[in-house]
Amino acid sequence: MLSFLLKYYRSILIAVVIFILTTIPGKNINTVPFLPIPVMDKIAHFFVFLILSLFLFADIKKNNAISLKKTVLIVFFVNLLYGLFIEAVQLFFIMYRSAEFLDVLSNVFGIITGCLLQLKFKIIRY
Repeated sequence: MLSFLLKYYRSILIAVVIFILTTIPGKNINTVPFLPIPVMDKIAHFFVFLILSLFLFADIKKNNAISLKKTVLIVFFVNLLYGLFIEAVQLFFIMYRSAEFLDVLSNVFGIITGCLLQLKFKIIRY
């Protein structure tokens, strides 16, 4: 278990931060007055899952001898399930938060973009 945590500490840390940020009760979230963009939360979902995908991709490639195709599939499905888990937690356990299909869609676009960027440019070295 400790070995797993050490191998994937970057991805785990990012996932924990995402979980904390997405489970703050809605009434405790202040709006950003100088950024009144109506879809700001969707943009945030996109970027946090893009970042998580970049690091998870690199961590998997660094610690496993598997093909790029398998790595992409693992990153996609692990992050998709994680995003769905967060939406379920928001729906059932967090007051003043709700699950939204567009959040899941933003997550998926972030995951795909992260995988494509990592495949093409190896943004996070492994």
